[in-house]
Amino acid sequence: MTVAASVPLNQECVCITLDRGALSDALTRETGDPAFSASLVETRPHLFSDVAVFISAAQLEAMQCIVAAIETVVRHPAYRAAVLDWAPASAQRDFGRAGCSWVMIFTWDPMDLP
Repeated sequence: MTVAASVPLNQECVCITLDRGALSDALTRETGDPAFSASLVETRPHLFSDVAVFISAAQLEAMQCIVAAIETVVRHPAYRAAVLDWAPASAQRDFGRAGCSWVMIFTWDPMDLP
């Protein structure tokens, strides 16, 4: 999909919205904690988008390049040493791979990318 194709979809698409009730049920089922979903939504109201967002292949590639660059920097020993030098003791522990909880939020003007 091109940027030109994604713009009208984002502006005019009558999309099915997120079923927040089903999401809450799934989070409760997966965590086993009925309060988890309510707490998550209360503290992070914009974590889940209500509608789909359409992006072009170029926009996806740009985001992947940004993520790869950030991951390269944060793995660099000199960067890690500099950051951990002033970080609290709780941050000194290596928790392994970032996993699914590592979130990056991208905001851009769709006309900025090819």
